[in-house]
Amino acid sequence: SSGINAEYGLEIDDLQVGLKDGVVLVNLVELLTQHPSPTRYTKKPRIKMQMIENIGIGLKILTDDGIKLVNIGTEDIYDGNINLILGLIWTLILHYQISMDFGANDG
Repeated sequence: SSGINAEYGLEIDDLQVGLKDGVVLVNLVELLTQHPSPTRYTKKPRIKMQMIENIGIGLKILTDDGIKLVNIGTEDIYDGNINLILGLIWTLILHYQISMDFGANDG
């Protein structure tokens, strides 16, 4: 949380609510992949469609980065399905921790 909070000024206390609009997800994904979103997203979404679109952008960036998403979609995150959200977070931790470990060995 401190990395994303320092770089993007965002912080969440509840994953079920905090990821619902997709903004934090897109920002987290940008931080993890170290690439800006190739698609514009709505920074202050007000309607469900904008939130779902943001979540979709975040998930697409992850799949483009080689993460295989299983049984999770935009509606699951929007609806706050905590089991699937925690599974996604765990997948991110495993994928990017391993990637960072390999990157550390390059230097």
